[in-house]
Amino acid sequence: MPPRKSKRQKLQYDPEVEARPEKTYNELLENKFKSLVGTPKWAKIEREKAEDSDESDEELLQHSNRLKVGKDKKLPRGIIEIKALTDINTETHNEGPIITSLQFHPTSTVALVAGLSGVLSIFKVDGQDNNKLHSLQFERFKINAAKFLRDGSEIIAGSRRNYCQLYDLMSGKICKIPLPNGMTKMTKFEVSPDGKYIAVLGKMGEIFLLSAYSKELIHTFMMNNKCVAATFTPDSKNLITSGETEEIYVWDLNSRLCVHRAIDDGCISSTSIAISPSGQFLATGSKQGVVNIYETNEILRERIPKPSKIVKNLDTAITSVKFNSTCEILSMASEHKENAFRMVHLPSFNVFSNFPTQRSTIYNALAIDFSPNSGFLGVSNNKNCAHLYRLKHYGNY
Repeated sequence: MPPRKSKRQKLQYDPEVEARPEKTYNELLENKFKSLVGTPKWAKIEREKAEDSDESDEELLQHSNRLKVGKDKKLPRGIIEIKALTDINTETHNEGPIITSLQFHPTSTVALVAGLSGVLSIFKVDGQDNNKLHSLQFERFKINAAKFLRDGSEIIAGSRRNYCQLYDLMSGKICKIPLPNGMTKMTKFEVSPDGKYIAVLGKMGEIFLLSAYSKELIHTFMMNNKCVAATFTPDSKNLITSGETEEIYVWDLNSRLCVHRAIDDGCISSTSIAISPSGQFLATGSKQGVVNIYETNEILRERIPKPSKIVKNLDTAITSVKFNSTCEILSMASEHKENAFRMVHLPSFNVFSNFPTQRSTIYNALAIDFSPNSGFLGVSNNKNCAHLYRLKHYGNY
């Protein structure tokens, strides 16, 4: 018998989601959704065939010189070969209108999309149909953030409520988990690369460190001002945070101490922060619309580090910064202005000149994510859309 609907949430129940013998999420996808998605192309995106050469320049969003996909190991600077595809959530368009969360699954060609309507949807990403695999509708629970946990077998969703929602993709079960004492909301959080920790940003300078497994509070860090952004180092040994001043804090997760503070060059009030998967670069965004790109070692060692590059292409607060998996692209966006989205080539630090174009309809960019091997770029907005783009230099999902 199907479980009864909770008074707090309405769920689209699927009887096939009950307990099953699969040991991995990939097996679950292959079996549960086989009739819908067919045989998944887990790693390889089909390369565009020769007939694609008649696509218009507008579709390719590039100049006349085409790049050979996958031929060059390094991404060329100047022009990025990018193609707009079908929206990830083209089948639903009901997660927003403000789509706060978009994330690609770490191993499977799947993405989650969630927003302030309280709807969380999961899609099979192929760039053409992007079929919906499942949707959840939570009552009185506006989703401010949602992310995959435990190698993609769980999804955790947070809001301004004093509890979070946990969706187990293996069993299909949803669990409402009260937040630990002292936590009143879960609107901003980050998951460590090793999957062990969740760092939740508080409203008075707190950073709550939770176990990603038990969801229990491990420790509370405290800044001298409100924390607005956080990022884990790739080895998951340190947490780097920024707040409403120019200071960047470095926390040691073993000793639970603040081991260093650095001054973000020219910053009055920080708004975003990200570290590259390789650990080489760290980017900060400010209310002034400036993005500073540092060598991470400079941030960890120097009190007043010097940026490797200062990017001033946007003029409103930088609300998102995100590196791709190969550390060749830094994306940056401001949700306060339409089409305020740019991509920076690394390590040349040149801004790609051909995207977005004057005809691009990104609108106000909110969540940004690259697929695990950078074949896809996802950008959500305030118009119910989770846009999908193909980065044709990269051959893999």
